[in-house]
Amino acid sequence: MDLLDGALVGARRRPWLALGASSPVITLLMLLWVDEFNLRGAFSPREERVAPGSLPVVPAGGPMGVSGVSDVEQEHFPINIATTIAGVAVAAASAQATRAPRLEALPLEDFPCKAPARVGRPSARSLRGDTYPKVGASITLHSPKYHAAGKWLDQYSSCPGAVVAMSVLVVFTSEAEMTLFRQSLACIYPDVPEDAWTGVVALPPYSGWKTPAGAANQLIAAYKKWFGIAHMMDLEEQAPEYGLMVDSELLVFDRLGEDGDRGLGCAIEGPWSRLYARIQAFDESKSFPAARVSRTLTTYKFGSFTRSGADYDRTLIIENAHFAGYTATCETEGCQEVKRQIDLCLFSWWTDVPWVNLRVASRMLIQKVGRGLESFAGSYRRLATGIKFTRFEHLSYQQWCAMHEGFNFRDVTDITGEAKWGSYMEDPLPGARLAELKPVWISGEALERVENGQLPPMNVQEPPLLIFHADKGRSRANREANRERWKHVLKESVRVHGKDRGWDAISQEDW
Repeated sequence: MDLLDGALVGARRRPWLALGASSPVITLLMLLWVDEFNLRGAFSPREERVAPGSLPVVPAGGPMGVSGVSDVEQEHFPINIATTIAGVAVAAASAQATRAPRLEALPLEDFPCKAPARVGRPSARSLRGDTYPKVGASITLHSPKYHAAGKWLDQYSSCPGAVVAMSVLVVFTSEAEMTLFRQSLACIYPDVPEDAWTGVVALPPYSGWKTPAGAANQLIAAYKKWFGIAHMMDLEEQAPEYGLMVDSELLVFDRLGEDGDRGLGCAIEGPWSRLYARIQAFDESKSFPAARVSRTLTTYKFGSFTRSGADYDRTLIIENAHFAGYTATCETEGCQEVKRQIDLCLFSWWTDVPWVNLRVASRMLIQKVGRGLESFAGSYRRLATGIKFTRFEHLSYQQWCAMHEGFNFRDVTDITGEAKWGSYMEDPLPGARLAELKPVWISGEALERVENGQLPPMNVQEPPLLIFHADKGRSRANREANRERWKHVLKESVRVHGKDRGWDAISQEDW
């Protein structure tokens, strides 16, 4: 206060200096308020600094309330979030502090559906024994897609080979969203074992959650997928070697995505048993399949001007390249490979299942923040909160691998033909020889074209394991009826229990 009192006395004696002297102070205060350059950390005592994504440790006996952290988060997160303001952590409690009371599950009779009795589907633990899958899927989820995630978990948990080969992590933005999904899933698909999937509530990004509209939805989804990867990294000895960053519109390829008793494609020793080996082979090949995007096959109208698929997708490639650290002045071999991708518009996003090597991803994220993991209390989840991830997020991982791990983009245009827009796997041209590439997944539209004879049959020895974009192409697994059923359960659940469960705050706009 002495410094402030002195400034006020000086202003009284020399009023003509007041305006000039106050301008930088006002500017500094505004910067501190918005913390655009992390000035809070710069002006805090060293032992109390709060870096983006990190939290000060508060001794036991401090604030007890926990907001936005799931039970699973708390089990693996040594420091619990208490509350945040404008994305800046202001309080935390140690793991020994008393947790907020957990909401008890509501009886199924309180829900608007007649759930059949469980048929005794094996739990994940009983199938895996004491081993942990070497591959984990990070799935971003918000309420308009609950129906898709529910169908996926029902099919996945009925496929023993998939359960043994891959764990599933579902990432939410709030505890209310997760509890509504978990309760509705138990009602609609009671045969899904509780340990078939792990729910995680993402910590808010340092800059706060974006308003979910337009392109912001893509950025929110990208952050949540990366947060799921960061969660896997924090599992230490239980962590998988590879993580997948995927959306919720998935089906099991066995039975071509339809419901029913699983076939040989889901046997424990069947095709799923090679998931890890196939991804490991992709990694060891140090290449990502990509095809040129056409300048003529598809165009986009933006008001008074038109852009081709190549124009639009090149923008996405460049956006991710900048995130990965690429600059036009960089002359390394890796940068030249990224430049080749840009120049030829080689689109490599979702040409196959989007995998990341967790060790490589950890190096990428640490380089991105420019500080060691110890700055974030040893937590990759805290580290992730300070990063503004890009949409089409897997592109940046691929480009970082090209620049730092010796990877390249394998041009498969001669096999697939040019892409109309985005991935050739999403909307393939007639005659595309996708089977030659032995993809781990195939899109709903591509599979329909295989069934219609527009594309050659898929590889039998190394078949796809997953169907992505299952909301596209012909209806599978009673898609429309499933969505209507979820819509009814969700709306009635919010009407009856929304106020006391916090579900009434969840947007119903796209249900």
